[in-house]
Amino acid sequence: MLTYADLQMIQRNERASVPLQKIDDNLFSDYNKAFSVLPKEYQGHFRALMDDILERRKNKMLRHLMDAEPSLPANLTKAEKKIYEEILGALKVYMGQAVNEAPPAEKSKPSEKPKQTESAESDGKTTVRFISAFPAIIGADSKHYGPFAEGDIVELPLENASLLVEHGAAEKV
Repeated sequence: MLTYADLQMIQRNERASVPLQKIDDNLFSDYNKAFSVLPKEYQGHFRALMDDILERRKNKMLRHLMDAEPSLPANLTKAEKKIYEEILGALKVYMGQAVNEAPPAEKSKPSEKPKQTESAESDGKTTVRFISAFPAIIGADSKHYGPFAEGDIVELPLENASLLVEHGAAEKV
């Protein structure tokens, strides 16, 4: 049976390493089984830990997809491999369409700043980089975030991000 200590170990390994860490393909089903028998008072902590693990693994997969020539990363579970391949396929289709349909790229003058879109902050969130390790928080949107390691880049509700930047724990990206 999957325990809280098992999840903590997986989380520590994911936090400590840039590449995806090896996890059992049955982790998700084991998690669901363990969660279903947990007393209600422990379910929130158990869920927050798993959410953090999933968020870290998702971010690692997305960073890997941004490589110039993405290949299948090591240590994906079967479910993650399927998702990764679907996203990679969709990106290849998008890039093929974008290249075929886009007009020639215009070079901007060095003095011109790229236009900022408001969409990043219109959803009430902004991206920050943690300057030092920081414990988990419950965001203004009532979602669990963290814990954070030095250098982690995350999207947080504006209210939380502003406070973290104001107190020197993070910087706006």
